[in-house]
Amino acid sequence: MQTALAEGKAAPGLDPDWAGPQVIEIWADNLADARRDVQRYYPPPLGYVLLSIQLSNSGVAKAPESGQENVA
Repeated sequence: MQTALAEGKAAPGLDPDWAGPQVIEIWADNLADARRDVQRYYPPPLGYVLLSIQLSNSGVAKAPESGQENVA
């Protein structure tokens, strides 16, 4: 998407706002599951890039001992 915009083109089916980083929330049992879900919904072969993943309640990118986590 960023390459297309730099060349003055539009990516079909995507709003130009998606050329920049987006914050999304994923609820999962652990960070590995959250990463899998993100990559399923926003697949790398289509040009999506996961810049960072973290627990929203701690700001630390590690799995908690138990319970669900909110990943942004």
